[in-house]
Amino acid sequence: RQMCIRDRLVCTEAAFHLMNTDIAVKCIVRLGSPLTGTPVAKIGWGQSARDLLPDSKYMQEFQPLLTKVEEQIPCFDIISKMDAIVPYTYSVIQS
Repeated sequence: RQMCIRDRLVCTEAAFHLMNTDIAVKCIVRLGSPLTGTPVAKIGWGQSARDLLPDSKYMQEFQPLLTKVEEQIPCFDIISKMDAIVPYTYSVIQS
């Protein structure tokens, strides 16, 4: 199966669902993850692409989940200013 960009958010979602279980997540390493969506999604097709638009319902629902995970689990993001699919400004959380 071909990995879609939305798959890059799966580790954060999984960590969220494991937070109140006996399974401890020590840290999360994300590679070019579209933490606030990506404008490139508008040229994609299918629900996964639409979900990754910065103002989509999915991204709005993902933000509180992301905040809770980052408050409790160390997260390391590897990003590139040269990424044409997920621009680095969409791979970081602005404080």
